[in-house]
Amino acid sequence: MLMKHPSEIIMERKLILAEITSLGRERERLIGERDRLSVEILRTEEKIRAMNQTYFADALAEKGRELTAVGLTEALRIVLRKQGGAMTAATLKAALEVLGFDLKRFKNSSAVVHNTLIRMNRAGELDYNRRDKSYRLRTM
Repeated sequence: MLMKHPSEIIMERKLILAEITSLGRERERLIGERDRLSVEILRTEEKIRAMNQTYFADALAEKGRELTAVGLTEALRIVLRKQGGAMTAATLKAALEVLGFDLKRFKNSSAVVHNTLIRMNRAGELDYNRRDKSYRLRTM
């Protein structure tokens, strides 16, 4: 087995330390690049969220314009058909608002929704459940 000269050992240690230093710098550069990419990813995700909100807001507004064009009674029928189950007057009103139906044109929109539901029930279009105060479309 050959023994290394002390100067060779010192030289190897210097090379190893230089390599460690170089790798440390590379690691820091890569971490910086990762951080930059993470920020870019976050910005891109925010743009996607904003575009989704804009798209869905436009789609809801369009649906609301359709509902406004048909009137409150028909809008309530549409919501109840889509729901497929019973809904209270408050949840129906909230659903109309989410869809963009223009309830602001009524001075007391809650009363208008209630009265319309009562009228539809009396006309035989809806079933009313006294226990949970909900309405559902009457099945023929």
